[in-house]
Amino acid sequence: MRTKSTSETALADLTGITPESLAQLADLSIMPAAVNGHYATEPALRGLFAYLRQRAKSSGGTLADERRREAALRTSLLEIDLAERRGDLIGMERAQKMIGEALLPLRQKILAMPNNIAAETNPSDVDHARQALQRWVDAFFPAMRKAMKPTKSKPLKKRAKKQVHRKSAASVEAGRVKKRKAK
Repeated sequence: MRTKSTSETALADLTGITPESLAQLADLSIMPAAVNGHYATEPALRGLFAYLRQRAKSSGGTLADERRREAALRTSLLEIDLAERRGDLIGMERAQKMIGEALLPLRQKILAMPNNIAAETNPSDVDHARQALQRWVDAFFPAMRKAMKPTKSKPLKKRAKKQVHRKSAASVEAGRVKKRKAK
């Protein structure tokens, strides 16, 4: 008894799958390969149906399930859009900018404190006083970071040290000028 066969083009027309895709599926052993441009009809269709059933299972459900998920996502996006338009919700970039602008003056004052207060706290040993105050500032920023749950940026501690060192050189020079004028 002879096995029925179907030509590549006829199987492509019947299934809606291009001849190239059918050849790829055959290369993946999903269905038997074509012989002289013809596929064994029954094994080819069984392989295709099994493959399509497996894809449907792995995709997470039926078309109706997919449509329900899509509708739920659209609803969520519309609710977010509406909240933004009402002003109940702002974007992450805008929120970060607003918080940064609000905290920047406080941060600058805290960073400047060791140099500004050092000369007043211990006029004879400005560096010792600056170091003591710097330790306080260095301890303050990690606690502030934990409370604020920061975004991805350079650690505050590293930036604080760099700025303080630049300012401390100016402060030391200012202290020397004051001492010279006092003499």
